[in-house]
Amino acid sequence: MTPKQEIEQAAFDQIKLLKEASKEACGLLASAALDAKKTLAESAAEAVKVRDAKNTGDHDLLIELKTLMVVMQATVTEIKTGTSAQLENHEHRLQSLEKMKAAQGLTVSLGAGLIVIIFGMLIYHLFNIPI
Repeated sequence: MTPKQEIEQAAFDQIKLLKEASKEACGLLASAALDAKKTLAESAAEAVKVRDAKNTGDHDLLIELKTLMVVMQATVTEIKTGTSAQLENHEHRLQSLEKMKAAQGLTVSLGAGLIVIIFGMLIYHLFNIPI
């Protein structure tokens, strides 16, 4: 495999990894949105139950609504924190992949340069032709 083919293969592999990471991030965001939707639906159902309950005073209703609101806020905060942590993890992975790609390009360039030098020395020694 030529150095150019190796570079192309490495670039293809990097693009494939980025594609997989973005798919995983989209899935996590969709999952978090679904969880938030379920939580809001459950909270709305609880609010309807509280509203429809007979013989409850306004004070009790307000306390229950406030409790439901606190639970919803905690759930949304938990979802947001988990999603941002996972996205940060993906960002670190992408940065490390970019660094590895740059290092690989440098290594291939140096290797190609060394091959040219060695080939030139070989020609010089075999044929005594100054380059």
